[in-house]
Amino acid sequence: MTSETESDFFATYKAVSNKLKKKFLKKPSIADMSSDFGKLARNLDDKSCSQYAGLCCVAMAKCEQSMSNTFNEVEALIRASRYFLNSDSYLEAIKCPNFREHLRSAIECYDQAIKIYTTQGLSHLAGSLCIEVADYLCKSKLKSEALLRYQQAVQLFDLYPSFCVCALKKIAEIRIDLNNFLGALDACTMALKIIEEKGGYQNDGKTLVDSFFDIHKDMELMAVFLLMFLNMSPLKISAEHSLLLQKYTWDGLNDSSSVSNRIDTELFTLVQSFVMACSSHNIKSMLFLQNKLELHLSPSLYSLVDIVVDEYKNPKFIA
Repeated sequence: MTSETESDFFATYKAVSNKLKKKFLKKPSIADMSSDFGKLARNLDDKSCSQYAGLCCVAMAKCEQSMSNTFNEVEALIRASRYFLNSDSYLEAIKCPNFREHLRSAIECYDQAIKIYTTQGLSHLAGSLCIEVADYLCKSKLKSEALLRYQQAVQLFDLYPSFCVCALKKIAEIRIDLNNFLGALDACTMALKIIEEKGGYQNDGKTLVDSFFDIHKDMELMAVFLLMFLNMSPLKISAEHSLLLQKYTWDGLNDSSSVSNRIDTELFTLVQSFVMACSSHNIKSMLFLQNKLELHLSPSLYSLVDIVVDEYKNPKFIA
């Protein structure tokens, strides 16, 4: 922003703010002020002055709040949040010293909007904002902070199993990155339980509906690989995890579960073989199967397989 543009912004902002002052026998129009702040925000955004556009939207939100226009207030807060995030992202992109003040401003606006949505009983919209800010934090490599936001989203998505499971998948992936493998397994287990209990299956109780199949497959495979990594003794492993592993052993080859049957046959066989190789600590077979699995798994799942193989080759966590 040039000094001339900055001067214009402050002059215009002050002019709009002065409209708040009551004139003789004339009451200021807050609706007009809100509109003026909105126009100023758009003009500033066009000039790549996102942080100032965010300030205008905050002022706009205050105007809407004073008129009890809750919907417009939330919309202004969300606009402000995104403007502040744009400014933070720009500073990161140009490698400029960044004290994250714009990020803090964005989070503050998000929190206000989330609070309003929650008060209005719109928990799914509040949860979507948690996901939005968490995704940005994750992209900014602030994973511990992102984890808290994804956990908040899980609570808000309590009545929306599809969204809840997607948030749990993010939690599991972040916990793996943070070497919290037990926590990641807990997230996977919770996700699988939600799918089974809250509408993930058709009326027969076994056949997954299409919208849940892919996410269920990913979470199940992630749980299996995590169990291989943790290498729990039979005395410590839970009954539900024991049943899960049985599906991927030779004893479970004829298992009638629709989940196993609908997974690609080659993938199922490879995972089954990998589980057996881990159980027998056959490093050579694990390395062979690792290369084969790369063609069938998503990058995050294949990365987990790589972690498992590396752990068996050079134990750090396995007792």
